[in-house]
Amino acid sequence: MMSTACEKNNDRVEQVKQASTPAPAELFLTPMESQGLQYMTSYAKDVASSADLLARVKKVMESYLFDPTSAQFRNVKAGRDGSACGSYNAKNRYGAYVGFKDFVLTSDNRIVASDTNGGIAASSNAEFIDAYLDACGTKAQIAAFRSLPETPTPTVSSEPAPDQEPDRVLDAPSPKPPVRADIPTT
Repeated sequence: MMSTACEKNNDRVEQVKQASTPAPAELFLTPMESQGLQYMTSYAKDVASSADLLARVKKVMESYLFDPTSAQFRNVKAGRDGSACGSYNAKNRYGAYVGFKDFVLTSDNRIVASDTNGGIAASSNAEFIDAYLDACGTKAQIAAFRSLPETPTPTVSSEPAPDQEPDRVLDAPSPKPPVRADIPTT
């Protein structure tokens, strides 16, 4: 029986496939190379998770900022329970950057922004301080702020104290604007 050209060609292809398949090889690494490989793998995972975190922050900040495309972020780090902390700078309605301000992205995707930059030590916003301590505060920061004495909140009363005369000037009706005689009124 005579073999056809197709059968010969199939035999050659089969031989090439068998020859090009490499034999499995074992790879031996020194301890230093193994640690380097583990470090690079860990670094790649950290970079990927940082990119995911920044994308999440940008997505939530879109509804918070006037011009989200102008937003700049720095020091963004993951907090506890899926929260994030960092600083942002964006343009206001006049087209000017307002300066970096700290923020906390809570686990329920709420933004709590500070009134300044400089962390919890520089902020006077109690809501931001509480959110930062809950989300990203270190044990030392939490202990330091919890040990501070409570500052009493001033109470505002509409009634005067018993030994104080009521302020008649503030209670008086506002004066009417003067009417000029040389301008005809209709």
